[in-house]
Amino acid sequence: MRFWGSVDAICRQISWAYAGSPGKTYKIRDFDTLSSLSEKAITLGPRQETWADCPDCPKERVYESAAEALQHLHSNHSRRVTCGSKGLRPFDDPSFVWLYPTPPGGKDRTSVERVEDAVNKFIHHLLELKATVEELHLLAARASKTDKMEKTPPHSQKLPALFGELASLHILKGSHLSLLNRLSLPATGKDASGESERISRQITETESGESERLNLAKNLLEGIKSDIIVLTNTAATAGGLGAEAVGAEFLILALMLDLQSRPLKIPKKVKDGKASRSDGEMEVVETYQNYVAKLHIQANRRPQKRLFLDINAVQEEIDALLVMGNCQWVVVNNFMRLIWPWSFHVPEPTRMDFHLIEDRYARSHMNKRATVDSDLLTLREKTTALKENVKQTVEVLEENHGKAIRVFTIVTLFFLPLSFVSSFMGMNTMDIRDMEHNQTIYWTAAVPVTAATMALALINFAIFKGMAPVNSGSCLCGACAYSYTDEPAMKVTTSQLTTLPHLTFDKALCYCSTCRKVSGGTNTTNFIVPEEKFKLESGQPKSFDTEHETGMTITLYFCPDCGTTMWKEASAPQFKGVKIVQVGTLTDPTNLTGKIDVELYAPERASWLVAVEGATQKEQL
Repeated sequence: MRFWGSVDAICRQISWAYAGSPGKTYKIRDFDTLSSLSEKAITLGPRQETWADCPDCPKERVYESAAEALQHLHSNHSRRVTCGSKGLRPFDDPSFVWLYPTPPGGKDRTSVERVEDAVNKFIHHLLELKATVEELHLLAARASKTDKMEKTPPHSQKLPALFGELASLHILKGSHLSLLNRLSLPATGKDASGESERISRQITETESGESERLNLAKNLLEGIKSDIIVLTNTAATAGGLGAEAVGAEFLILALMLDLQSRPLKIPKKVKDGKASRSDGEMEVVETYQNYVAKLHIQANRRPQKRLFLDINAVQEEIDALLVMGNCQWVVVNNFMRLIWPWSFHVPEPTRMDFHLIEDRYARSHMNKRATVDSDLLTLREKTTALKENVKQTVEVLEENHGKAIRVFTIVTLFFLPLSFVSSFMGMNTMDIRDMEHNQTIYWTAAVPVTAATMALALINFAIFKGMAPVNSGSCLCGACAYSYTDEPAMKVTTSQLTTLPHLTFDKALCYCSTCRKVSGGTNTTNFIVPEEKFKLESGQPKSFDTEHETGMTITLYFCPDCGTTMWKEASAPQFKGVKIVQVGTLTDPTNLTGKIDVELYAPERASWLVAVEGATQKEQL
């Protein structure tokens, strides 16, 4: 409707440019005979007056202006009572077609030429578009439909956008011609010059809009041409209803894929209102998403170590689903290879036609299967993050509990001996009136007992504090973990020279080529740990041997899942009996304190790095 309305507006503006004039007189045409809506006389307005029933129209009354004629037309014949009122431009009124000037002609040639130039340019642009459209029509046309393999390509998705741009182009052209006609009207009012400038500015903006729409239409036509040639980005016809011939292979494939994609049957008593469907079915991913969401709520409201069991169970089930999905991929791929028509010595044409449908159907299902696998992987990552968050929250809560227990223990150590002595002294083995001792004997017994208890507690605390601390580390995913006792690195002291006489440092930065490639950065930070202090807690790390620049063999131990390198071993004599722990894998960041002893291969240090203050600078090991 808007398209044909814009065409009517263009024709009306052209008519005004040739026949209309502010100084002309007008008459109303016989719309009874000109109208094609009915063979009988028609009425256009609320007064039920036809052209013949009107007291003025049959007498060919002459109106002094187009606005006056339109006012009569709308007041007596038309439903649009506002058109033709004072201040409205006649050439913008759709009812202007029922008027004709008397006498014809007499239009200003300058204004006519402006309209003619605009219309001629518009026609030229339309002819250019028409030539491209005809070319597209020839590209999409087919001589006959006898060949089953030759099918008309689907329509491009850009066609609706092209029609919208063409409609907008016609609407803008109608507005452009209307502005040109307004420019030809005599200026009235106080701001006559300002009105002319405003109209000229609007004409420029409209022309710019027309140029933009024209360029968009040309680009869309080129895109449609490319779609037809390479058959890409076309509207899918599989979504519509249609009939296709299929064979037994397709039926087997459909049964197989239907069994793979069936939703879970959820009993009504365990259905979860918002997530469940009315028919009691739920997708696999949806089921686990709901359960993981519940675990998130429990972890936020009441974090407990018990949640680790539930999270681990969910992760195991998700892993099983991923393995099952991989098996489904293998089954479908093997079946498609089995029914591939070119696997036979002589491909049958009918089998080739059937295979096109089977391949399209299988690809559609496998795309959905890929989406499910992607969702499951995302869910697996969420459970891993949830597990880590619960772990951190539980550790924080346990730290607060430890402080409370410590305070309670201190108070107990002080008051418990006093309470014991008081209770012991309170046992009346004889009549209190016959006792010779006073309060002094209580303090004589209580103070030494309390002091002895506190001393024993402090001695035990000192012994416990003096025990070697346990430091732990792990890979990025947490599958492999290790620990070692004592300080973050064994400091080589005189007492240790009997066991590690070959070590001269314990914390080192290494800038050698091997370490740079291992870390993926400028260097590695290494802690030296004796083998007897080192322990693998979980996981089965993989190892990789590589030759160092010095000729010794470096063995890297890394996680098979995430690839994190946790420690190294070296065949050189100075590294015999030690593990070279990568500092970045330590779990507790407080273990990263201390001072670097030595920087190895210092000349190869990156230019933007500075030497560590106090560290020995070595060119090699």
